[in-house]
Amino acid sequence: MASNPELEVSATAETDIGVVSVRIDGRTVETFDPNGNRGDYTVTPELSSGDHTLTVVAHAETTSTVQATITKDAIGPEVRFTSPFLRNRDAAKPDRIVLSNASVTLAGRVFDQSNVSSIRIERSYSFGAETVHDVYDLKPGESFEQSIFLGYGTNVVTVTTRDELGNVETYEVELVARDNRAPNVTVTDVEWLSASSIRVTGYAEDDVQLKSVTVGKTSVTDRRVLLATEDREPDRSGRRAEFTGVVSTPREALLITATDHSGKTTTQGVRLSSFAVPEVHLDESATARTDDGVYVEGVVLRGAVSDVTVETVSKETGRIVDVAVPYHGRPTETRIPFETRLEPADGPTTVRVRVLDATGTEHILRRTVVPESTATATATATAEPAATDRPSDADSTATPSDDAASVESTAPADDGGIRLEIPVVGVGVTIPGPSALGFTLGVPLTGMSVNVPGVGVLGGIALVLGGTLVGRFR
Repeated sequence: MASNPELEVSATAETDIGVVSVRIDGRTVETFDPNGNRGDYTVTPELSSGDHTLTVVAHAETTSTVQATITKDAIGPEVRFTSPFLRNRDAAKPDRIVLSNASVTLAGRVFDQSNVSSIRIERSYSFGAETVHDVYDLKPGESFEQSIFLGYGTNVVTVTTRDELGNVETYEVELVARDNRAPNVTVTDVEWLSASSIRVTGYAEDDVQLKSVTVGKTSVTDRRVLLATEDREPDRSGRRAEFTGVVSTPREALLITATDHSGKTTTQGVRLSSFAVPEVHLDESATARTDDGVYVEGVVLRGAVSDVTVETVSKETGRIVDVAVPYHGRPTETRIPFETRLEPADGPTTVRVRVLDATGTEHILRRTVVPESTATATATATAEPAATDRPSDADSTATPSDDAASVESTAPADDGGIRLEIPVVGVGVTIPGPSALGFTLGVPLTGMSVNVPGVGVLGGIALVLGGTLVGRFR
């Protein structure tokens, strides 16, 4: 605290000075009789902090008066906070502020009668038996601003200001970080490592601080812990956690669970189909019907593809004429080019590119081709799921035309259809009924054969396996 000032008063005159009076704010504090034409005096008045008016009156043959302002600075610099709360002049400082975010900015303006020499901010936070103490020494001036990351719960913040006269002022406030929202989970990518395992990548975020992040299937026993922390030491990096986990492919949903230190939990279900959908492209200039056959060229991009089948179908009868399987394997390739030559139908021929993704959904790109001299072909696209016991996101149905773009999502017919597994050639044949001529070809399980009594000869080729007639087709 600043002491009272010492005032040196000198009075001179050509004649004897009768009296010298020293007054503060109109109140006489000292009176002197020089007994001559000169007098030098020292006065130490009791002053309160602030501005005061000094008046010195001297009388000889005439009276002279001199006035000046004296400022006594006896208190430390005043702080008026502007963030995260407001404190105006003469307003009471709040003792406790509740915040919904751990990241705050402590800011304010500093007022003092002399120059500010230092500003210090200290934050103390206790969790369990531990205490974290942070100190920020700021550049002195008329204002300050400091970003602070709070721990979940109560944080004691102290601001200490000092001026050049050594006066100190201290302000203390409790900043309480409350977490009003559960964490947010975002999945950015799902990558198929094999038919039975996937890698899921993403991140979790929280307003205050994450405690744990797990990834796995619906089973509690099949979960992988990506982040786990028991202490609550304030850490900005704990507001966001990036994760990458490898788990076995779930039949239903993949679950990402994030928990923060307030106990709030978010569980995000991941629809694998949204990451498995491929893009199927035909090369328009290379896909055509010529005298030599139907040439099909294109590429499958992105997604998770386990099977690519190309076939030609009679547009008039629906009969499958020829089939090729450019790709069958692990759903890990992100670019699968295909190029093949197929036999055409007698009349207009439809090219179908069937792409089976890792979730069991089949995506079909259709294009009708006619001899080059007849017409220009048009392209169509469909998407339809495989067997109903495999996961699929397609839940709408439509009846597509081979000449117009459409989306088709229907399961294979089961109204009397028979699935034949022919282990010698590895081709599955679905026969909807004895009277139907059309059927579809896929990639089946091998090592099985099924007798089809009463079907008869469909014409063309008889398949005999081990002496058992299992069907005829062409």
